[in-house]
Amino acid sequence: MPEHCRIEPTGLPKLILLAVCTLGLLACAGPRHPPSPYAPRQDASAAQQRALDLAARGYPGAPRPASAQPSTVELSVASQQWVVNGEPLTTVLAAPVAGPNRLPLLVYLPGLGESAQAGAHWRYAWARAGYAVLSFQALAADQTAWSSDLARSADFKALALQHQQPQLLQARLRMLLGAIKEAKLRAAGADAGGDGLWRRIDADRIAVLGYDLGAATALAWAAGLEPLSGDRARAVVMLSPSALTRSEATQAIATLPANLPLLAINSRGAADLNGLLNSPAERHQFFEQLPPDTHKYLLLLNSPSHAALAGASGMAESPNEPAGGGMARRAPSQASHGPGQHNTIMSAAPPPTLLDKGNQEAGVAVEHISIAFLNTYLRADPPAQSWLQQSASVWLKGLAEWRLR
Repeated sequence: MPEHCRIEPTGLPKLILLAVCTLGLLACAGPRHPPSPYAPRQDASAAQQRALDLAARGYPGAPRPASAQPSTVELSVASQQWVVNGEPLTTVLAAPVAGPNRLPLLVYLPGLGESAQAGAHWRYAWARAGYAVLSFQALAADQTAWSSDLARSADFKALALQHQQPQLLQARLRMLLGAIKEAKLRAAGADAGGDGLWRRIDADRIAVLGYDLGAATALAWAAGLEPLSGDRARAVVMLSPSALTRSEATQAIATLPANLPLLAINSRGAADLNGLLNSPAERHQFFEQLPPDTHKYLLLLNSPSHAALAGASGMAESPNEPAGGGMARRAPSQASHGPGQHNTIMSAAPPPTLLDKGNQEAGVAVEHISIAFLNTYLRADPPAQSWLQQSASVWLKGLAEWRLR
């Protein structure tokens, strides 16, 4: 035994002697090599490769991940300040720079505490698939929820209940309807030589998609449509809905238009940190109440959290996306003259890359399933519908459950 590991007898109790000797022997066992700094990177590479392999076997109409091909779809992203119902509204519009005209319009509603820049991963994926994606947070109070007194005191249950008041849902619906009306005005004005960014948008083919609080608003919007209102829903996508009680879901479902295409996306691991749900299953129980008309779909992922379905998927959210406000800065070839417009900031946005945060495969699943769903009902694409109904369940095996009604 080395000299510095020898322990001479003293008057110390035997128990202390044994502990000291054990520590000394451990110290003499030689240098302990720290974990290789490359191990996490190797894990990240393996996770990314699994996601790329999943994408390669997925829906053929979905864009390939940026790291899987040398050429990518360039996006144009514009942040604008609108006035809707007399209130300021920050909006973000993403669309492919090149490609066909008459792009269907997707309206994305973020969750509680999120801004119009939220959900960048999903919005960019949909835009790269040939859609114009308009995003906004309907109520300023929803956006600033996490800086409220209730949030600072960590009373998240009371905060969630506060934002689930029926009058706030009605206020969100009024802003949503007003924003859709404004979008249609802008698209019509572009046809007459107005805003070039809106000239390629077909505002008559519209779907509303939402996450968390936005998902509940999307369902309420679809349920409140009248057949002769001119705002007929083409499709609704709900990502990890919250603020949707059983009674509210039952009421909304009872008034949904017949054969409404609806895609619900959830996860068995989507716990409720606000304490309003007894189990993650309550987020998708409403799906069982939907009429079985062959146009209802549920993607039930195995593991992602509720937060992971917000659309960040481990990326820095919208690093190149412009923020609203400030001085107008327009691309020379894309001058903007839409009605009610204040400031416009435009930039080219690269597609997101897959990073190792444990959600890459789930992110690919959400992208491919949602794009196939949108292509089915906004583009009337039979191969997309065939893939959803015949191939998706096999492709998702081991990753998620795929249900149809």
